[in-house]
Parts: sequence; C-alpha cells; structure tokens
Amino acid sequence: MHVLFADDHALFREGLKYLLPRAVGEDVSIREVASYAETLAALRDGAAPDLVLLDLRMPDMGGLDSVRSVCEAAHPAPVVVCSGAYAQADIFPVLEAGAAGFIPKTLSAESMVNAVRLVLSGERYIPAAAYWGDDGADVGAPALTDNGAAPGFDRLTEREREVLAALVDGLSNKEIARRLDLKEVTVRAHLKSIFHKLEVTSRTRAVSEALRGGFRG
Repeated sequence: MHVLFADDHALFREGLKYLLPRAVGEDVSIREVASYAETLAALRDGAAPDLVLLDLRMPDMGGLDSVRSVCEAAHPAPVVVCSGAYAQADIFPVLEAGAAGFIPKTLSAESMVNAVRLVLSGERYIPAAAYWGDDGADVGAPALTDNGAAPGFDRLTEREREVLAALVDGLSNKEIARRLDLKEVTVRAHLKSIFHKLEVTSRTRAVSEALRGGFRG
C-alpha cells in the first residue's frame, strides 16, 4: 500500500502516520509532501499511490480547482481531503470535484481509521457535518416519525438497525460481523434488506440518509 500524504502541518502528518497502519495494514509506505506543487510533482514522477490524503488549505492551494487537478492526476487512486478549518458548505463541492471523502481533522482517531477504510473499500466518506449547518442547525433533514427517525427507518428490524448503526460508524462488513457476532453473509443479507427499505443502492447513500434523517440505532 502506497500513500501520498500532502499536508503542510508536520504535527498532523505525524499523528496520522501513526494511525494509517491501523487502517491499511503494517505494510504501508508513506510519501510526505507539504505543498500543492509538490503533490502534483509526486503524482507525475513518483510511484503511483493507492491513496492520496490531501490538505484542503495548503498555502499554494487554489481551492476546488486544485482539488480537481489532484484527483485527475491521482486517478484511479482515491483522494481524501482533510481539513481542520472548513465550513459546512465546503464538503459537498469537494466531493463533486472528485474527492472520495472529506475528513475533518477534529475526528477521533477511531473515526479517521474507519473513514480511510471505507474509502479504500470503494465507498465515499461523508462526515456528519455535511448535514448540519455551521451553527449546528439541521440542513434540510426530513420530518421525523415518533421513534425519532425519518420515514423508512421505522420499517427496519432491530437487527437491521444495529447493522445500520455500525455502518454509520464506518465499519466494514467483516467488522460489523465481528461487532454483532454474525457471519459476513448474514451482514450482506441485512444490508440488502436495509437498502431496499430505505430505497437506496449503496452503503454511502444508506449512511447519508441515516445522518440526514436523524437515525438513532
């Protein structure tokens, strides 16, 4: 596993370097760069990475155009944007520019590890902050039912709610199976039922609906 880590904050790089082996395994090589220009140079001239972690606000970053350029240069490797200072309105434009995820630097260590795992499994990581305004107000969430969830969630069985809660936590099928003492094939069956009941077609959409709809496992 080759990771290109682009961030001008050495302390954050050191912290995340410690966490990455937990997310991707011990056999990981990490190349560090500290500017947008160095990022593009590394993508042009270095070994093709399996994952790019990109700081949103390095000194020579040019906003969404820079994110888009890195995503194009890194393809097919996923690019995950990280940021400490950001607005809620930053998140979806970054994803639309091609990023496979947006990780707030305020996330807990466990959540960061799960976010990276989710992206490497082929899904997108969308933080809960994407569905809440900068003042903490809900952004466009649908009306809730009496049990505290958007319509559709009340059709889930108790076990399906447990599986969905684990999905929201960013766990893989194997980790969900371990948490709930199930077989992976059983987890996949529950996910298929959850997707049908919520009228979604992917893990990302299921998590998005759960966050947007105020789901409580």
